[in-house]
Amino acid sequence: MKVTRPLEPEPRFRAPCGVFCPTCFLYMGNHDDPARLPHASVVLGVPEEDLRYEGCGSPRTAARCASCAVRRCAEERGVDSCADCPEFPCSLLRDAQEKSPQLREAEASLHVRRKQGFSGWFLRTQEEFRCPHCGTLNSVYDLWCRSCGASPSCPFAARNGEEALAFWKNRPSDFPRP
Repeated sequence: MKVTRPLEPEPRFRAPCGVFCPTCFLYMGNHDDPARLPHASVVLGVPEEDLRYEGCGSPRTAARCASCAVRRCAEERGVDSCADCPEFPCSLLRDAQEKSPQLREAEASLHVRRKQGFSGWFLRTQEEFRCPHCGTLNSVYDLWCRSCGASPSCPFAARNGEEALAFWKNRPSDFPRP
């Protein structure tokens, strides 16, 4: 089932880096698009069971998320997110932004989170990932809406599609593409 209903801000969606957890490829694979997980397992080189994920603020996090340097830094500093850190923005966050299309706008997103609080940020940010035609929640890697096929799939993908395409070029041919 593709998510079209508004989501409520929950503690499990509190990613320190500013990524919007419900649009994470792994989160979608665990909740409404299970065909993503076997492919992610191949690409990431980890067993599928290590990809179980409920959100960065949940005790059930994918292995790669549990070992995330940004997450570890936030935990060590005792902050909920990078937005709460006195050193924000830092080189660790900026380096992560350069490596991942889903983090491309992390710094700007965290400035909004700092200003509006988690709930305000959450409600605003989910609209950045909704298809303007059918309202389906898409990931930055979904260049076409996973429900209606509209392109771009969402405002975020419209702004970051080139980075997502470059990301796909380096993945095995059996990895699901939009």
